[in-house]
Amino acid sequence: MVNIFKNRISEQARDEGRWFTFVDGTKWKLASMSSTAFIECLSKLREPHAGLLAAAPDSEEANKIRHETMIKAIAESIVKDWNVEDDKGAMPCTPKNVLRILEDKGFDAHTAFVIRSCSDSMSYTVSKVDSGN
Repeated sequence: MVNIFKNRISEQARDEGRWFTFVDGTKWKLASMSSTAFIECLSKLREPHAGLLAAAPDSEEANKIRHETMIKAIAESIVKDWNVEDDKGAMPCTPKNVLRILEDKGFDAHTAFVIRSCSDSMSYTVSKVDSGN
């Protein structure tokens, strides 16, 4: 038998974030895409584009808007902290700095890692949080 409650989502980790380590050693404290803050932020960012997104949901422009608003919402509401440095030293974890990294095509692997990590709801279960994995 399996104790299903170990696979219950930790509301604290979902909303406040948990640490993930990328292969280059950077650490990212990420809330979940199922957090209220992310859902509300994304909705607000997409609201001005609602007509286009409804009228032409499969268009190239709609896909671009969805991607850009998702990245901006991640920068504003998902990335809570990090240990990222640039040539000058530690970079403060601000939405502006996060967006700078996530929009830079040279960091596509980091962007994919962040999206994959914060979209995996099983990463926010009580058992994962308790074990530190």
